[in-house]
Amino acid sequence: IDIFVKPTTDNVIRLRTALMSVFNDPSIEEITLDDLNQYPVIRYGTPSGFYIDLIVKLGEAASFDTLDSEVVHFNGVPVRIATPETLYYLKHDTLRPRDQADALFLRELIQERLNGGESAAEREFK
Repeated sequence: IDIFVKPTTDNVIRLRTALMSVFNDPSIEEITLDDLNQYPVIRYGTPSGFYIDLIVKLGEAASFDTLDSEVVHFNGVPVRIATPETLYYLKHDTLRPRDQADALFLRELIQERLNGGESAAEREFK
């Protein structure tokens, strides 16, 4: 999972609070504003065995402030996510096979939206 973070003290506090509410992992307190400002990506290994990349910026391509986003509701909770167009822009020229597969999926999702339909992914997310 990738999470773009605007590097402010308040956001780091909210990020740690949110992660603690899910994982209850004391190592979450080690995530600091200084680290987010020093490293473009910090990888948090969850106790559940998967990773969350906390991203401040991706080179000159993207930062929290430059991403186009939209709000979706997940289990009744509003969640701000990057738009499919933004994700496509970030993934379409990469070499990783996973990113290429994601870009293909995103291109199809964008086309379905342009044609006025709701994609299968959007129906599943509701």
